[in-house]
Amino acid sequence: MGLIRNTMHGCCAVLARFCEAVAALLLAFIVVANFLGVLYRYGLRDPIGWTEEAMRYAIVWAVFLGAVAALHRGEHMVLTLLDEAVGRRVRRLLHSLVMLLIATFCVVVLVFGIQLALRNWNQVSPTMNLRMFWPYLAVPTGAALMLLQSLVLGLLVRDPDRDGASSVERASAAR
Repeated sequence: MGLIRNTMHGCCAVLARFCEAVAALLLAFIVVANFLGVLYRYGLRDPIGWTEEAMRYAIVWAVFLGAVAALHRGEHMVLTLLDEAVGRRVRRLLHSLVMLLIATFCVVVLVFGIQLALRNWNQVSPTMNLRMFWPYLAVPTGAALMLLQSLVLGLLVRDPDRDGASSVERASAAR
């Protein structure tokens, strides 16, 4: 069982790093596109039409991919009101319950996100002539990856006492 848990945790860690790297590349693209948009609009007086649209879609993808990495690291907002008052077994149970609720929410977002993306297959973006399916696909993709992370990390792997705390919580506990 330990080998399976470690393998699954390793796969989720690789997935989180990949999503984080893609999100970082998208953020770099957003900065460059924004710089070019401002330069061409105000410096050269010849605006580029596609920059705003491309940045908008890149932001959506970066948010959903970044959420996958944040979930893996336990860096989403969390209430720790009960953590101090209950024992380790109850904390593990609460953590699994929270991950199960996140997984349930991700299933709902996944189902409706797929429907939304497919419904927008024929719609084309105004300046880039990109099928709107691709920007809308960020929603079910992020939901599916977060579903995988929440199931694996919440139900199979993560011990909230050992590695469930965020880096900020670990730093404050070390003081």
